[in-house]
Amino acid sequence: MEQKNKNTLSIFQRPVWVSLFALTAAISWGWAYPLIKMGMEEYQITADMTGSKMLFAGIRFFISGIIILAIASAIVLYPPQDKITQGLDIQGGVSVNLKASTTDGSPITAEQMEQTQKVISNRVNASGAAAATIQQQGSDAFLVQVPGAAENSQAILDTLSSQGVLEFVNVATIEDETARNFIMQGLTGMNLKKEGVAYKPFMTGENVEAIRKVLADNGLL
Repeated sequence: MEQKNKNTLSIFQRPVWVSLFALTAAISWGWAYPLIKMGMEEYQITADMTGSKMLFAGIRFFISGIIILAIASAIVLYPPQDKITQGLDIQGGVSVNLKASTTDGSPITAEQMEQTQKVISNRVNASGAAAATIQQQGSDAFLVQVPGAAENSQAILDTLSSQGVLEFVNVATIEDETARNFIMQGLTGMNLKKEGVAYKPFMTGENVEAIRKVLADNGLL
């Protein structure tokens, strides 16, 4: 039987809080009539003053709604550091400007910029950064912002500035079961190194001279 972690339970799933809410509601309901009567006497509202009674009721419901919204917001947004995504200007982090260029000096195309943005996104996500944003600036630059990454800022900078490496690994030769599971899940070498998993490639991209697409009988690559 699956056991729920107490810390992951909603506040409305905890008996103590549910009992407290029920008790508060009962007390509020019991005090409603005496307080309404006292308010009408204070503002000299009689039984035949229909307009004043409706206005008084509207004010009561408005104030009650504000209180309920404030309590609900406090419950939903607590703790705020976990529930509210804070930007770079609030919690600090890493902000990097990257400029793209081709090896032969030719103008970079929109397709190349799109592919580059995907590569940057994969690298940032693989580093474990959360709430990162990657924005294209003009036709050949990107602005990468990673909020809350002050502690591992150097690791993120190294990840973004390093060149990509193509490695071929025979999964059958990897004795570490954790490493095999990571690879079968489609994780990259960057993920493996982050988890401290050792592996030895039998070939790298330096050994590849040319790549060509080959279509199978079913039309797939």
